[in-house]
Amino acid sequence: MDTLQTGTITTKYEYNSYYIGGGASGQITDKLRYGIEGAYEFGKTLSNSFKITPPFGSIEQVEQTNDAIVSGAINGRLDYLVTDPADTRLSLEVTLATGDDDRGHTSNTFAGNAPGTEDNAFNAFGLVNTGLAFAPDVSNVAVLRVGASTFPLHEYSPMRRLQLGTDFFAFGKFDEDAPIDETTTRGQQFLGFEPDVYLNWQVTSDMTLALRYGAFFPNASAFPIDDVRQFFFAGVTFAF
Repeated sequence: MDTLQTGTITTKYEYNSYYIGGGASGQITDKLRYGIEGAYEFGKTLSNSFKITPPFGSIEQVEQTNDAIVSGAINGRLDYLVTDPADTRLSLEVTLATGDDDRGHTSNTFAGNAPGTEDNAFNAFGLVNTGLAFAPDVSNVAVLRVGASTFPLHEYSPMRRLQLGTDFFAFGKFDEDAPIDETTTRGQQFLGFEPDVYLNWQVTSDMTLALRYGAFFPNASAFPIDDVRQFFFAGVTFAF
């Protein structure tokens, strides 16, 4: 157990979680593939260490309690293979993860779960595609992704391994009154949308070029700062 002093508030940190998960993947038809995975999280966590007292919003120390973690998440995906020479595929993916509306932050102990209540905020350790620019933690989120990829220059030998792709994301909260991993407005479910584009090019057998660009357009009613967020990545990988 760790302890941290923040001003006059002493916070003890202890989070012991366990996961039960399962999934399946396969083919529905020759052109349609599916994948689904779910996880249930349980265990014990220490609650928040302070309360805010009206009318002046003063912060007071409270006794932390050892509360039960009860949360879950699910991810489902469909891929449609066009079976054309360019190996074009279309994809649809949905990710849902529970949140907790008495938390101030979806994963922290400080400003975390209210004392004496279940902690319903899912705390993820896996890797799920939640976009390039926004990329929220998989906790109290509902994410829809629609994507497409193709090898448009497959007929030309130097470029036959060049893949172009795009993803479009729509983001929301699973529980509109619960927080995510950054400051948002309570009661606002829709968070925003994001288009991403990418290029993967295996230039030679031992060199690959990767380019990524994404732009997140936040819902102005959900974020205190609603500027467009952009992300760009370029990388070259050599295999020896």
